[in-house]
Amino acid sequence: MTSLSNLDKAALLAELIGRLERDLESITAAQKATQEGATHEENRSESDKDMRATEVSYLARGQAERVMTLRDELALLRGLPLKVFDDSSPL
Repeated sequence: MTSLSNLDKAALLAELIGRLERDLESITAAQKATQEGATHEENRSESDKDMRATEVSYLARGQAERVMTLRDELALLRGLPLKVFDDSSPL
């Protein structure tokens, strides 16, 4: 039973890592596109009330922070040791 339990944990961890990697890939692409948009000449302010560039830069910054968070989470999960429990383990 121990090997099945550990196999389930390993499969669950692998699935979680896979999902976070896909999320990271997606948000990284979105962040790069947003960052390019923030610096594109079409987003230059046309007046002191025009906030397009500022708003896009806020979005890019939030996405960049999410990229860093996902990278940190992935690093933690990749280094996560899976504990082995057997019949003698305390409940």
